[in-house]
Amino acid sequence: MRSRRHCGEGDEYMLPSHVAEFLAIVENAKSGFAARTYRVSKPNEEAYTVIAYRGTNFFQWRDWFHGNLFDAQYRQGLSHFLSIRSQVPAGTRIVVVGHSLGGAIATYVSLRAENAPAYIFNSSPRLTRGPAIANPRVAVSQYGEVLVALRKPFINAGGVYTTINCTNGGPFSRHTQRYLADCLTHIAAWEDPNALASLEVNAMSPRRRVFDATAGN
Repeated sequence: MRSRRHCGEGDEYMLPSHVAEFLAIVENAKSGFAARTYRVSKPNEEAYTVIAYRGTNFFQWRDWFHGNLFDAQYRQGLSHFLSIRSQVPAGTRIVVVGHSLGGAIATYVSLRAENAPAYIFNSSPRLTRGPAIANPRVAVSQYGEVLVALRKPFINAGGVYTTINCTNGGPFSRHTQRYLADCLTHIAAWEDPNALASLEVNAMSPRRRVFDATAGN
């Protein structure tokens, strides 16, 4: 799902059989906001919903203006979360995820909405004013990627932060979502049969190990 959400990276993962698109892609042509919503139904587990927010399209000025400079996409992300929550059965777990700008939107939502755990990847920095809701948050970043320097001066939202050294290259190539998505799928495949199946259906076999993973921001 992660790699399906970053505009500008043309390839997409084939979704595993236990993941289905709950709602077609929602896009706002004026602001550049976009999100997809999925229903995850693993055997012997309670089904839950995932909202995946699209990251920055570096070639669209709307993303820079409404997402990185101002907060229109953040407010739209929260509005979309609340809309989805009204459409699913009461008590359904809703997880928000995103890469880069999408990660910042997911963080924004998890700071403002109850029961909104977040998984964020190579996220843009995002601050909040006023009290923040203590949802679970997991942030993963590629070592040396371009936004590391931007995140350093800011106080990060509470959560678990992990840095993984998945690929070589410069700061911009290290920021690429596909590299991180591939790496995390390989890591998960050592313990999760669903991730292993994803490697196979997306022609990424055999699984490989990633040795250099350290906690940090």
